[in-house]
Amino acid sequence: MTAGNDTFNTSNRIQPFTAAEYEERLTRVRTTMTDRGLDGMLVSSPDNICYLTGLSYHGYFAYQLLVVPQTGKPCLITRAMEGPTIHDEVPNVRHCPYSDSAGSSSQVSAQYVEPVRVTVETITSTGLSSARLGFEANSSYFPYGIAQRIQDELPKTVFEDASDIISECRLVKSPQEIEYILRAAEITDAMMMAGIATAGTGVQQRDVMASIYQAMFHRGGTYPAFVPLVRATENIDHEHSTWENKPLKYGDMLFMEMSGCVKRYHAPAGRLIFIGEAPQQSHQIQPICETAFYATVDALKAGVLARDVYAAWQAVVDDAGLLGYRRHHCGYSVGIGFPPSWSGSGVPKSLRHDSNMEIRAGMVFHLMSAMFHTKKGDYFISNGVAVTESGCEVLTKTPHAVTVR
Repeated sequence: MTAGNDTFNTSNRIQPFTAAEYEERLTRVRTTMTDRGLDGMLVSSPDNICYLTGLSYHGYFAYQLLVVPQTGKPCLITRAMEGPTIHDEVPNVRHCPYSDSAGSSSQVSAQYVEPVRVTVETITSTGLSSARLGFEANSSYFPYGIAQRIQDELPKTVFEDASDIISECRLVKSPQEIEYILRAAEITDAMMMAGIATAGTGVQQRDVMASIYQAMFHRGGTYPAFVPLVRATENIDHEHSTWENKPLKYGDMLFMEMSGCVKRYHAPAGRLIFIGEAPQQSHQIQPICETAFYATVDALKAGVLARDVYAAWQAVVDDAGLLGYRRHHCGYSVGIGFPPSWSGSGVPKSLRHDSNMEIRAGMVFHLMSAMFHTKKGDYFISNGVAVTESGCEVLTKTPHAVTVR
């Protein structure tokens, strides 16, 4: 199947999925709402709004909200200036714009007055002013100042945390989603290989990053939700930091983790390479790291629990004599992502030692085997993988061998 064919095209733009797929997503969300006793849903996460409508832009830095009633078109609240984008990208919603100005007589900032007014009017006009409304309590994109005023204006409305409803629906990908992820994986490999080819003693870290970005765009990718993470020995432990304006030194370890992005879908991968020379310990721990990675691949099957996948990784680590070495997870769900995260809003859905999440065909993970500060060497392998009906497919193909540049 070629993703994007037979797409929902009622304006001068083509949506990334068919109208039928968007309708099916909305139906699943509404079914879950009914099961939870909810009359409507307030969606603020850009990832979830994109999932339900196809909206992909940078305007989410300002207040936006998707009001999903049980019947009829969802209502998308944004700044008025976003009107042309909404018209072209998401014709399957009713746009409810708000102004940046509340008028000269207002004693309260327009930042609150107009968004609250339009939101209350929208909720009321859809018959939800005396209803049970789910909202995403864990979303960073529903400002407290606005949320509190909306609740004050709607005293008969019951607001209930429903942060998991859409994120749960998103866990299992459709064939069209998988196709975008496969294309993203090809771009990931091109980015990774470009970074590896550029690295070397005396090479500026910025030049490694420039080669990664060049490969990303030349291969047809767009900006990813995470900037590529490229860290040398000096700041390698800074989990979510990236390159510094410094040259690589002989003996450095170079951590690289990145993802291509197609239609906001990701397939991350990570590698550890060595500048000038690799320590002997790294040659010794590389096969342990790789064996542990493939143990998780073998364990990642429909019907098992996330904790069992982590246990498979941990068993290899323990058998190798690295007793006491633990990780907080060995992977997490990925798919749609907007800056600042390719795992969606909040803490990722992870393959943790205590997670009862059931694995299902169609799930996609960033699967990781990380071994740092083990006293027996350092190594790191991660890949995008997809759970299939018959097991687990590794999507990114950059070699796992010890690489010296």
